[in-house]
Amino acid sequence: MSEVEVEILYVTKTLSTRPGRVGKEDYIIVYRLPEGFTRQVSVPAEEFSEEKLKEYIAKDLAELYKWRGKRLKISVPAGT
Repeated sequence: MSEVEVEILYVTKTLSTRPGRVGKEDYIIVYRLPEGFTRQVSVPAEEFSEEKLKEYIAKDLAELYKWRGKRLKISVPAGT
């Protein structure tokens, strides 16, 4: 496991649109990776803390790094 330092760019509290959370509040956090890419995570307001935010960002980055660098061959139908 490696460490990554991210920069928090924006934090806002809003009503959730996620299934099962409609009408409840979530924090939306936009953060920047060292190479300049921005990502966002959503954290339920009732769970929000710095430690929980780190957990949500770690999960988001794990998913990103699982796919980063993969190459896919895609067949595109003729005439499109």
